[in-house]
Amino acid sequence: MGEGSPLVTGVHAPDPDCAQCTRLRLALVAELITSDDYESISEERVAAAAGTSLSGHYEDLDSCLAAAYDEVDAVLGEAFETAMEGTGPWTERLADSVVRISARVERMPGAFHVYEAARSGPEWLRVRQARNRGRYVQLLADHARDVPEVHLEFLIGALYRAAQEQTAQDPQLDVPLMRRRARAIIAALEPAAL
Repeated sequence: MGEGSPLVTGVHAPDPDCAQCTRLRLALVAELITSDDYESISEERVAAAAGTSLSGHYEDLDSCLAAAYDEVDAVLGEAFETAMEGTGPWTERLADSVVRISARVERMPGAFHVYEAARSGPEWLRVRQARNRGRYVQLLADHARDVPEVHLEFLIGALYRAAQEQTAQDPQLDVPLMRRRARAIIAALEPAAL
């Protein structure tokens, strides 16, 4: 994969109305679901599955992955932010965010695969992902003022893994189970907060 910059001339910015861009992102996600190894995915296979070339739409496969990541992160980030803006103790809002995010993931097959691929993608995308995660930790820290940020970072990671495991075991959302798992993780990692 190229380590190219996301700023490209000669390639239009993908927009929601670009059917070819959507097909390319969906083809990439389908490849990620079946391979679980971003490095093994070829631009040619994605283009063939989408029925269109990346040329004119994305600089390369990395920029297509970045677009898929941004799309997933926007949806999941909105779910997290909405839950954290709610009422009640931060621990309940955090548990609610896990449920909301899980509901979004249920409607976005491959979302966790996109997140994982971004972790092993180009450095500039890993930096973007770390910055976004830092934003979520900061949002949580604004509501959990007595908890060290490093604990919150670990807590978000543990909740992400739990949601990922639950979705892999059963893609059908079980809200009571997700809420119980989230509460159990929060209690185990931050018992003083409950």
